[in-house]
Amino acid sequence: MNDKRFFLMLSCINGALIALMAAAVTALVILPFFIVQVAGYFIYLKPTLIFFYTGGVLIFWFFWVLRSMIVTVRADTAFTVGNVKRLKTLSWSLLFLAVDFGYIMCYVPSYSKVLCMVILALGFFCARILAYLIAKAIEYKEDMDLTV
Repeated sequence: MNDKRFFLMLSCINGALIALMAAAVTALVILPFFIVQVAGYFIYLKPTLIFFYTGGVLIFWFFWVLRSMIVTVRADTAFTVGNVKRLKTLSWSLLFLAVDFGYIMCYVPSYSKVLCMVILALGFFCARILAYLIAKAIEYKEDMDLTV
């Protein structure tokens, strides 16, 4: 019974990620028109658009890889080398998002952006550690399979 609930939850998360990816693409298309209409002439328009477009692409990439990981978990193949690579890819996307926040900090500094950079850098390290742990679990599992 718990497995059914778990897989139902994964299906819901998968659907939510697809919706978030669609929202990210929609936001990337609408964003320039919205900023120009609301802000008119905005001194930092070009850096802001670079920040948003880079961040949008990185978030889309993050969601895409996360969704592929969820698909492997639903298929009950969570401990694979592919998921280790996916986790490393997720960690890089988090680090690049932190760098993107560092870029916009040069133009529009704020404490909230510093907080986002710290959280994203922490996510980078956590994803790297999790990838290492899963790689070790795969190695131990292969050793156990060879001993039996």
